[in-house]
Amino acid sequence: TADTNEVVYEAARRGVSVYSMHTALDVAPGGTNDVLADAMGLGKRKPLELSTGPDECKIVVFAQAEEVAGIARAAFAAGAGVIENYTDCAFFGYGIGSYAGGAGSNPSIGQPGQSEAVEEVRLELICPPHRVVKVCDAIRAAHSYETPAIDVYPLRGARSDRGMGRVGALARPVTVATLISRVKKATGIKRVLLAARPRPKAGKGSGKGGLVSVVACGAGACGPLWPKALAAGAGFYLTGEMRHH
Repeated sequence: TADTNEVVYEAARRGVSVYSMHTALDVAPGGTNDVLADAMGLGKRKPLELSTGPDECKIVVFAQAEEVAGIARAAFAAGAGVIENYTDCAFFGYGIGSYAGGAGSNPSIGQPGQSEAVEEVRLELICPPHRVVKVCDAIRAAHSYETPAIDVYPLRGARSDRGMGRVGALARPVTVATLISRVKKATGIKRVLLAARPRPKAGKGSGKGGLVSVVACGAGACGPLWPKALAAGAGFYLTGEMRHH
């Protein structure tokens, strides 16, 4: 409603579609968190929390050799077979498939009630999770079998550079005051909130004058990730939002 969220309400009322890639941009290599890490001078860095969702799915279908190319083309057109900068990616393997059609079935090869063994090709394709249904529908439409066997497997990403937040070491230790100054300059903000132990009367201390060699950041509301920053050895953690406690 206009009372709960005026901007979203007006967008919907005027027929304006809005795509907000906030979290995706935070997680992506070269995204928001890497920009903040660059601003503070981090060299080699890694995510504070790795992405664990199914990055991709693998679709497997079995078909006769003479029609598998057409099925693959239909799957590619629906969005399967893309691996980074490569398209039309697939794997083909030969084997024997067996089946027996039940009453009321209409098998492409053989008769209902008879056991059959047919040479088939196993087709494997990578597919984004949000396109699985569309790709499976395209495979069924291109397939000659009445009920093609289609398997969908969720895959866990093995990339170590995908995840929320960043943590890394500086080329040389700097003071907290220096880090704050870098953040202000890079973002254009005038003020930051700093939570730190008071600087003791003697010694380097841990306030603005304290030296830091390992730094972490989490764009947006990444306050809950502070224990991971601490466990990674960070002496300074930059985030957009922390709970009061």
